[in-house]
Amino acid sequence: MFGGVGESTFCRIIYCSLLSRLGKPFIAKLADITSRPVAYAVSLVIYVLGFVIVATSKNVTTVAVGELFYSVGSVGLDFVTDVIVAGARSCDKLPRTPWLTLSQT
Repeated sequence: MFGGVGESTFCRIIYCSLLSRLGKPFIAKLADITSRPVAYAVSLVIYVLGFVIVATSKNVTTVAVGELFYSVGSVGLDFVTDVIVAGARSCDKLPRTPWLTLSQT
């Protein structure tokens, strides 16, 4: 697909994977300062932007940048979704595990 793809591409993908995890605290702070829907929307925009950059890339560097945006957006979407689901369920409605049920009898 691209000429000259080698070990540097592998290193860039690993670098993007590690760097994308650093986006989680920033998304968390954004959700804390503004709101969860705003953080979800920002994550979605970053995700789509990364997808478009990868889809229209002409060289390996552009693919790496697009993968970085895509990964940060994906981590942000997963994180905000987890926060929304966790906040929507109360502890009383959580299913009990069998070993806890047996120990109470």
